[in-house]
Amino acid sequence: AAAAARPEDLWAAVEAREEEEVVSPELLQRAHDQFGRKAVLFLHHVVAIAFPELPTSNAALKAVKRGQVFVDGAQRRAHDTPAPEVGALLRVRLGVAEAPLAGLRE
Repeated sequence: AAAAARPEDLWAAVEAREEEEVVSPELLQRAHDQFGRKAVLFLHHVVAIAFPELPTSNAALKAVKRGQVFVDGAQRRAHDTPAPEVGALLRVRLGVAEAPLAGLRE
């Protein structure tokens, strides 16, 4: 029987990539609807709708805080960053993390 792959090897095999999405009125409306936001909509809400790889507001917020989210080329890291305007270009780095399995190697 073949030996099971080690978790750190599986993680190392994940290919980092970037995805882009232009903010549309429909995207903003879907974020408002999905998260029940009447007035203030934040960047991480829009990211969670725009990128299926970050399907929850918590996952999207973590990506923002890690510096993986860019709006019109500018990195955004604040948890309270307002949602971008229609026409803005969202870019997200996926498949990257800050040593997620460091503790497993010891």
